Amino acid sequence: METMLGTSNVKAEDLLTRIIDYVKTSNFWISLAILVVAIILWQILKRVRKRFFAREGRMPSTASHVAFDIARFVFIFAVIIALMQLNGINVTGLITGLGIISIIVGLALQDFLKDIIMGAHILTDKFFEVGDVVRYTTPEGKTVEGEVISFNVRTTKIQLVTNYEIMTISNRNISEIMVLSDMFDLDIQVPYAVPVEKVHPVMQKIAESVRTIDGVTDARYKGTSQFNDSSVAYKLRYWTSPKATRFDISRSIHMEVQNTFNKAGIPFAHNHLDVELIDSTK
Repeated sequence: METMLGTSNVKAEDLLTRIIDYVKTSNFWISLAILVVAIILWQILKRVRKRFFAREGRMPSTASHVAFDIARFVFIFAVIIALMQLNGINVTGLITGLGIISIIVGLALQDFLKDIIMGAHILTDKFFEVGDVVRYTTPEGKTVEGEVISFNVRTTKIQLVTNYEIMTISNRNISEIMVLSDMFDLDIQVPYAVPVEKVHPVMQKIAESVRTIDGVTDARYKGTSQFNDSSVAYKLRYWTSPKATRFDISRSIHMEVQNTFNKAGIPFAHNHLDVELIDSTK
């Protein structure tokens, strides 16, 4: 036991001596300077990018997210290579010796590579952009809707419109995804007995009120849209901002329509069955 402890102490002292000797060399201080400069330079680039999009008044595009992600890996790789070369590590020989290992690692990282390949596919085919509201079906069959808040070659992040939770999706699991329109139509059914001259002004008033709802960018009354068996459909069209909570907006619009119709004395159409009694004695 004493021999083992003595050997461990010698190894620890030897390691400490090597560290102290390395700290005294110029390579250590140059390597430290490279790291500090690299960190400062990267922080400057991040701030320049952020201020550029803030000045332009728009969100970073999907392509810019991917380009920034790739630039980060290239930047880190370049710094590591520079530090290895500076400290006498044969980078060329190391890369050559890692040929067989890279094949093994590649097999072990199949999912990672699938994410990158699918990420490139999403980017080139323009499946969606950061800021789009999308409908996505999970591998378990659950359908969710949310805003794309982040995208890189490996993952996509969606903020759900129902509860604002953030879902991170591996790109390999995105086989198809639907980008939702910001335009919605609401057909309001009114009985034939209600004069059209009474309905049009009320619908115009509803459109004006809907424009004031938070998250609605515009609303228009489009007129008569359909003649049904027992009712006439009048179309209201509205647009929402990408970050709007569409379910909340829909509820607010339905409430506005209901209150306005009640004040105007206009009933809503409903399904009913007309029954005619025939006197069999005649």
